Amino acid sequence: MAFEWPRLETYEENFEHEIRELVKEKVLTYYQADRIVNLTKQQIEEVRHFSEDILNPYSVLNVGFAELIAEWEDQAYN
Repeated sequence: MAFEWPRLETYEENFEHEIRELVKEKVLTYYQADRIVNLTKQQIEEVRHFSEDILNPYSVLNVGFAELIAEWEDQAYN
């Protein structure tokens, strides 16, 4: 019998949600902002630099940083 993991996608979605919330909390706390849209372009560029140039490219946190940056861009440019 081959190994199986029923509903694996549920676990993955839960982990991704936790990662997104952790990254959001850390960034907002660091910059003393109450919402992502209140971050400045300079602050987002600092976050982008950290995620692209400092953080390990295989880090599981990358999904959180990518989502945070995308959310800021959506709100800032729309």
